[in-house]
Amino acid sequence: MKAVTHKIAGVVFKTESNKELPLLGDDPFKLFMTDDDSFDVHNSVCKVDFDPTTALLPPEKGPAPLLNDSRISQDWLNNPFFKCPQVRERLNGLPDDAAAREIWIEEHYVYIYNFSCNRLDIFYTEEFGGFVTEQQKYMPEHCVASNFQQIFSSFLPNFSAILLHGAGVVRKGRAVLFFAPDEGGKTTVVKHSNGEPVLSDDQLIMRRKDGDIVAHATPLGTMTSGPCQARVGAVFLLEKAPAFGLKSIAPAEFVQCVWSMHQNNTFFLPRNLKKTAFQILCNLSYQVPVYLMHFPKNYVDWDAIDAAME
Repeated sequence: MKAVTHKIAGVVFKTESNKELPLLGDDPFKLFMTDDDSFDVHNSVCKVDFDPTTALLPPEKGPAPLLNDSRISQDWLNNPFFKCPQVRERLNGLPDDAAAREIWIEEHYVYIYNFSCNRLDIFYTEEFGGFVTEQQKYMPEHCVASNFQQIFSSFLPNFSAILLHGAGVVRKGRAVLFFAPDEGGKTTVVKHSNGEPVLSDDQLIMRRKDGDIVAHATPLGTMTSGPCQARVGAVFLLEKAPAFGLKSIAPAEFVQCVWSMHQNNTFFLPRNLKKTAFQILCNLSYQVPVYLMHFPKNYVDWDAIDAAME
């Protein structure tokens, strides 16, 4: 297995694969690589081979925790992935507590979450039903690159943290955060930050520490200054408009908007971790000023933003 280790927001992620994963060794991930031997989160990406025509193993030899889990349908248990010895080994290693595990199956891969030890196993096959698609030829990279958010966010609530789809820069020692859907202007705003340290133009980690919410840089975007962090000073919901303007909004409005944007990052979490993630977002919105920011193309009034933080 080939392994690479990153330290993001103080959490050490070890990602290993039986195939090369070049993206995790290139910029901007290279900026976050570490030689730390210990790790907090273990991600494993593994190509498996199996014969879909193989007879199913008897139920009594199946993964014991799954047989008693009402959320797992017989159709899932009949999935060819569950015939694979490597997959069954990981399933049998899951905790008995259904709230401490999660399984997600797609046509060509399966995700197995073990929340008790912060481990994510991704198993995929290049041959499913006897054919190989162009996309499947690059399945190791596809499994990782198209699921970065899940790989680097699944266990963050165990570390009092959450990944948010937003951009951020550090001004006067504090983090200024901007939230918007894709193509909503996050990267445009960051590009006009006048050389200030960039946390990210797309994905940020919020981590609760000593009662404060600290924003951390991530490599999950196209722009970052590398590992850096700052206590949050203000947050802004972006909306493109002919003229620049700031309007204070209620924290609850911000929470509702941002939480709905992050369902893909939280729907599979156990209830306790989902609650932790929601509380971190609420803490963020009630601890700092929250604004709706109207801005025209290629113009950001940083003086107004600095004044809003005050």
